[in-house]
Amino acid sequence: MPRTCVSAATPGLPDEPRLSRRSLLTALPAVGTSLAIAMPEQKPSDVMLRFAAWKEARRYASRPDLSEEELNLAVDRMTEIEKELDRLPSTSAQDFAAKLAAYTSFGDFDLPGPSHALMGEMRRLLDS
Repeated sequence: MPRTCVSAATPGLPDEPRLSRRSLLTALPAVGTSLAIAMPEQKPSDVMLRFAAWKEARRYASRPDLSEEELNLAVDRMTEIEKELDRLPSTSAQDFAAKLAAYTSFGDFDLPGPSHALMGEMRRLLDS
C-alpha cells in the first residue's frame, strides 16, 4: 500500500518535515486537550443565574406532597424571581429564551402582549 504524505513545507523549501495522515490523527487528541485548557470558562449571565433559581423554585412547586400553603409560597417565590428577571437586560438569545421560558412557565401560560417589556426586548435583540 502506498504511503500518503502531505508536505508541511512551502514551495521552494525542502519537502521535510513530512506529515502522514497517521501522525496528524494521533496528534488530534493532544491538540483538542490543549484547546480545551486554553479556553476560559464563561461565567453565567445574571439572567441565567436567576433563571436557574426560578427553575429550582418551579421544580419545588411541582412536588405533589406540598400543602396549599407551601405551594403558594413556592409560586410567590417564582413570581418574585420573574420580576427580578424583568429588570435584568438580556445580553444574548439564551438570556431572552430563559426570560420567555420563565414568563410562560415553559409554555403553560400565554405569551405577553405586544406592549409588554419582554416584547420590546425581543425587538431590540433582533434589531442589533
